[in-house]
Amino acid sequence: MAATFRSIDELLDVLKDLRVLNCDKKGYDYPCVLCLECERAGYREYKFPGPPEILLKKTVNSAILSVKIPARDELDRLLIREVAKAITRRFPLILDKPEEGYDISLLIKATDVASKRVHESMRVFLIEFIGKIMEALTEARSIIRGWAEKLAARIQI
Repeated sequence: MAATFRSIDELLDVLKDLRVLNCDKKGYDYPCVLCLECERAGYREYKFPGPPEILLKKTVNSAILSVKIPARDELDRLLIREVAKAITRRFPLILDKPEEGYDISLLIKATDVASKRVHESMRVFLIEFIGKIMEALTEARSIIRGWAEKLAARIQI
């Protein structure tokens, strides 16, 4: 059962104790959260009910933080997928394919949280940027509705 947190900051604090751990099988600091083969991984799950809903899968040296952005319908889901693709190309911690059931997943290693700048970037991403995405969905829906109305007006039936 996953532990539940009341704030994003509380959830991010869990990441502060990530530490470098050389994998017995690979011989270097391979992210345990990607293989979970050894007992030293110390796998745990944490949740933030949202919005946005966040799932944190954490091991001793790495974590996958997955975000599910609230969507009203399939149009929102499509817009969220497109935004996720665009930011994946710009933010190096974001995985190409998110965890199932989530829109965006970040792979976080011990070396990432050692930097206060990266830690603050994750906080800003989760609090401010995700909020901006949610606001932008309304704007995008309005633009699409306007486009549809113009198209309908041009088509004379």
